[in-house]
Amino acid sequence: MERVRKIEPMYQPRDILPHVSILRKLNKQPLKDSSQNNYIYIIKRIHKDYTNEDIKDDDDVIKAIKGEPFNYKNVVKQFPYFLNERYVYDFIIRWTKQLREVAGIFSRINGFTFFRKRILPYIDVLNKINEDKRDATTIDEDIKLKLSFNPNDILPNVDKLSNNYEKLLYLLLTLIPTRRAHDFRYTKNISSIPDDTIDKSFNYYFDKHIYIYNTKNKKFFDLLLPDEIIPYINTDTEFIFGDKLIPKFNICNHIKSIFKKIYGHPYNATLIRRLYATYSREHLTKKQIKQNAIAMGHSLVENFNYTFD
Repeated sequence: MERVRKIEPMYQPRDILPHVSILRKLNKQPLKDSSQNNYIYIIKRIHKDYTNEDIKDDDDVIKAIKGEPFNYKNVVKQFPYFLNERYVYDFIIRWTKQLREVAGIFSRINGFTFFRKRILPYIDVLNKINEDKRDATTIDEDIKLKLSFNPNDILPNVDKLSNNYEKLLYLLLTLIPTRRAHDFRYTKNISSIPDDTIDKSFNYYFDKHIYIYNTKNKKFFDLLLPDEIIPYINTDTEFIFGDKLIPKFNICNHIKSIFKKIYGHPYNATLIRRLYATYSREHLTKKQIKQNAIAMGHSLVENFNYTFD
């Protein structure tokens, strides 16, 4: 610890205790390039702050983030402050916004059970705060009522859009249970039903089905598309939206632009999902609500909590 800067004593708040047990199995799920870059940027900043040392691109912690072979003992030696209670709680207080990302890094590396047990309760608290904020969110009734998910209201709006990309994106977010835009952004065309040899960091479209592997809840889903969507899918490109993976920032802006063009309000992807969950709860049977929740990538409880009152 000689090379780690000195800090004032930092004590654990009494109302948040360390986890008694955590999942010891390491996370081996590959990270997307954007996530890798974000994790690397964050851990370099934190390490520089505590040691005034730079992390090199060939250090083992970087290899761990990239999914390359690495020696965990070298990582333990590099981050002794994450095994010291005073520094852990200093980190929690000063780097609260980065807790999830750092937990994601060290869930891939042996030797950091002590650290993970102490930061995971704080992540739980942050998640609960975010849930409470979402539950407290209100929406103007006219904005809620403008967006109908009835196919008879949805399909005529397609003519208001100028190209297949806009039409496809609009229908995927309204004509079927609304999944995260990420699921469609990562969907590639494929020439047959995918088997276990495919790269599961992507999703795949073939013959009216989107086979979803890369999703937030890590659950595979076979999404059957309605016939009205199929004409707008170009199977001659690598992805269903074109030859390249569309940046997240771009697709978020496109969604707002499309919905403002149709409804006069820039609905974002999260708001559309919440409105669909609300529509489902208010207009469908219990059986249909459960089916739609699964299709959205939710449990029934998650789906109910996602709705507006």
